[in-house]
Amino acid sequence: MVGGYDAGRFMPDAFVGATRYKVSLGAYSNADTMPNFGLGAQVALGSTGNVRLGAEYLIEKSSDFGISNAKLDGSEQSLRLNYRF
Repeated sequence: MVGGYDAGRFMPDAFVGATRYKVSLGAYSNADTMPNFGLGAQVALGSTGNVRLGAEYLIEKSSDFGISNAKLDGSEQSLRLNYRF
C-alpha cells in the first residue's frame, strides 16, 4: 500500500507491505513472510514535468524468521527515473 501527497513538482510518499523469503542451506530450508515499510520521494523535471526522478528507502525486519528464531534485517535504497507519456 502506497500513500503520498502531491505537492506540485515534489511528491513525498510512504509505503507498507510484506515480503516472503525462503532460505535453503543444504537439507535445511525455511520460509517466512515479514513486514516492510519505507519512505520515498519524486520530483518532476523539465518544463512539462513528464520526467520524474525519485528515491526510495525500504526497511525489512524479522526478529523470529520462520521456526529458526533467527533475526533477519534488511534495507534497500533505490533510484527511479520515470517518463510519463
